[in-house]
Amino acid sequence: MNWRVAEDQGIQLVKIARLALEKFVSEGEIINRDISDKFSQRAGAFVTLYDILEPKEFSLRGCIGYPLPRMSLWESVTTAAIKAATEDPRFRPLTKDELRNVIIEVSILSSPTLVEALQRENIFEKIEIGKHGLIFENPLGSSLLLPQVALEHRWDEREFLENLCHKAGLPVNTWLSENSRIYTFESIIFREESPHGKVIFVNSNPAWSVFSSQ
Repeated sequence: MNWRVAEDQGIQLVKIARLALEKFVSEGEIINRDISDKFSQRAGAFVTLYDILEPKEFSLRGCIGYPLPRMSLWESVTTAAIKAATEDPRFRPLTKDELRNVIIEVSILSSPTLVEALQRENIFEKIEIGKHGLIFENPLGSSLLLPQVALEHRWDEREFLENLCHKAGLPVNTWLSENSRIYTFESIIFREESPHGKVIFVNSNPAWSVFSSQ
């Protein structure tokens, strides 16, 4: 990855996601695009919403994003925030009354790296749980799992790959097929501690990113 993300910028991206989410859910409007160069770099990003069940217990409420760096960070984060609240097929659209009980998490993604065919026999060695997310592509389906998902479910490398195939609606061993492609990626994750609360840096420092105060 050839760009750097300052920690304060990651915190600001979560606040931007919150603003975009609340503006759309409350008023049906999209916030104005930032005309500065601060978030103009292209990067993949996912926005995840959680319902608060207990002070330290959360339930997934929506997650949508863009794995490839085809849009600016501003566009990726604001669009994903709205779609996570309104278009995740697993959940009904978020209502205005629910906003006060939802926390926001933003994952900024590195560019995917293909696990080459010759490396597939040793693919477990190419995956580091907690560090890598996975993208699966097959003519019959595709899927993506963020790095934090494997940690949350305590999966090992094989279970990670099997659940990746399951999410694509295919048999769990489809990752072994010659027609399948597996990509790894890393992410920087920031999350609210509470709705409108302090934004914290969640994961360890990935090798491809550099944090600095600005």
